[in-house]
Amino acid sequence: NLAVIAHVDHGKTTLSDALLLKAGLLNKNNSGDQNCGRKMDSLKDEIDRGITIKSASVTLNYLVKKALFDEKDRPIHPIKVAGDVGSQEDSDEHLPLQVNLIDSPGHIDFNAEVTAALRVTDGALVVVDAIEGKAVQTEEVLIQALKEGVTPVLMINKVDRLIIEKQLSPDEVFDRMQCVIDDVNDFIATHQMKNLPDQRVSLLQGSVCFGSGYFGWACSIDGILDRLHKVAKERAQLRKSLAKRDHFIKNVIIPIVRMHRACSVLPVLKKEKSELDRVSRVNELLSRIPWSSNLQLSRKDNDSSHTEPRKFLKKVMMEWLPAA
Repeated sequence: NLAVIAHVDHGKTTLSDALLLKAGLLNKNNSGDQNCGRKMDSLKDEIDRGITIKSASVTLNYLVKKALFDEKDRPIHPIKVAGDVGSQEDSDEHLPLQVNLIDSPGHIDFNAEVTAALRVTDGALVVVDAIEGKAVQTEEVLIQALKEGVTPVLMINKVDRLIIEKQLSPDEVFDRMQCVIDDVNDFIATHQMKNLPDQRVSLLQGSVCFGSGYFGWACSIDGILDRLHKVAKERAQLRKSLAKRDHFIKNVIIPIVRMHRACSVLPVLKKEKSELDRVSRVNELLSRIPWSSNLQLSRKDNDSSHTEPRKFLKKVMMEWLPAA
């Protein structure tokens, strides 16, 4: 059981769309869309106002790698998996995982809904806006989670705004995310229960991810290591290396910023082969990123339905770094 908690308008419900998409419960073209997305908001008032009022739950079925399961946690009964979450060919390397997702309100007037959600969950996905940072209601829902003994995981959302709107450099993007992590950790350290293990989050531990619910992408150190297919010893060494500021900026942030340029959302620099069409630019960039899993776009990905740069960026990022 997983509760999604955050301050109002920090992107909980839009991020939930990405999880629904991965489970095969939402059309790829509708994820994050203000009119067709936000499927966890079903009440008329929620749809009209664009905010979550009542906690809503949904059961999601995924296929995940066997290595991520402890032996005691492996399911005994088969779980039906729908959508594009896997095929029969994956059964030898993957196991089904059932997640009961609860999307809770972010407005202070509906705090009782958050409390009720946290009392039936095993973990909390704390969503924080990369620009606004930890807000008043972020603190309120965090206090409730810590009081209930629920382990938090941090999702730094709307990182695309740092890149597209603020046009920050890769160094500044990392520093802003680190500032959010430090603020959240300072608050957790002050309010966590003393009889429980340390519940602070970090990139190194894999309890922090970042991305954009609207554009349907997310990234974490664990996600990158999975793509590199490293053995356990190499993973431990690479994890420590990637978590360092300079290495993280060079190997993670810079490729993501360059992908935004390749998709024409940002001005394309001459040294980045501006004479190429955008599909060629994206494929050329993907070929130089070790953790891109040999992904390449086809020519049909440049069709008329994705002529607008933001729509094209969304398609590329959902293929490259899917949020679920």
